Amino acid sequence: QALKDLDAVEARVKSENPFWYYQPVSGEIAGERRAFLHEFLKDEDIPQKLDGALDVHLSTASIRGASGGNQSSKTTTGCIEAYIKATGALPNVFTPGHKDFKYAYPPHRLVRNGPQHVRVIGEDYQNGVLRNLIPTYRKWAPREFLIDGSWEKSYSAGEQILRLTDPKTKQIVGTIEFMSNKQDLGTFQGPPRHMIIYDEEPEHDVYKENLMRFTTASTLDVLFCMTPTKGLSWTYDLFTRGTDDSGNNIDWFQIASVCNPFANLKVLREILKEMETYEELKMRLLGEFVSLSGLVYGKLFSQSIHVIEPFETMCTCGGVKSHADQCPYSLYMGFLGLDPHMVKDSC
Repeated sequence: QALKDLDAVEARVKSENPFWYYQPVSGEIAGERRAFLHEFLKDEDIPQKLDGALDVHLSTASIRGASGGNQSSKTTTGCIEAYIKATGALPNVFTPGHKDFKYAYPPHRLVRNGPQHVRVIGEDYQNGVLRNLIPTYRKWAPREFLIDGSWEKSYSAGEQILRLTDPKTKQIVGTIEFMSNKQDLGTFQGPPRHMIIYDEEPEHDVYKENLMRFTTASTLDVLFCMTPTKGLSWTYDLFTRGTDDSGNNIDWFQIASVCNPFANLKVLREILKEMETYEELKMRLLGEFVSLSGLVYGKLFSQSIHVIEPFETMCTCGGVKSHADQCPYSLYMGFLGLDPHMVKDSC
């Protein structure tokens, strides 16, 4: 009976303060969940290796993208990252020395020089912020960092800012500001931010404006947690380049819906039944960027395979009728074609 009582107490503690007991979703699935993918997708369209939230958390890139399917836990992933940045605290699974420690969190993300300010941007205010972000962030808030342990005392609905305090000194250690992708561009101006999280894909001008908030920050820290409903948009171009215009590293991960062990497959099945095209199914299930006009690139594209550093293929030896053995002119044959696609035999 004593053990049962202890288990009940532990379960209640985890329920009331889940941040510390967070378990990141991996990309490993089997059994019913892999069978679910086969129910809706062709065998050749199901990746052998799936990404998970764990890949996002452990990435060291300055810009991270988590394109997730419905119920893939992408909002929760962004939420945990926001609290780590704002408080400097880590869930037990990332805390060295803790009995639940499993993974080493990138140390450079924990470097602090005063309070850390995070901006989280949802799709719109009514559905994105009020109905999705606020309930999620309220659930996962580490209670020790709330003012008097109270969400109501910590969150200002008028300012849409959550203030987090040091449990010992009661001084502000960080803030999380909630905004909407639908707001006027000018509202994204203001003081510096240490992290920007997009809960859905932003407009390009919104992204560029928010980059200006890092002008005095020591590092760039941008996270996209989104379902790619806009097809092969500007974010697809960003993620597939590997670096941005300033040379900052970019990591992009696809988190399938079924990777989330808490995803309700019955509900997910009803959602998928409403999809009109096969391309939409792939997007909703795998978080895959698809061409809304018909062509699907999907998993055929792999940055590690198809993106390489530029190198010389023209003559470097000065030869005219003959060339040195190691001259690029002797090593490579060039082809010129119109409208090349990765789904064509010629490729």
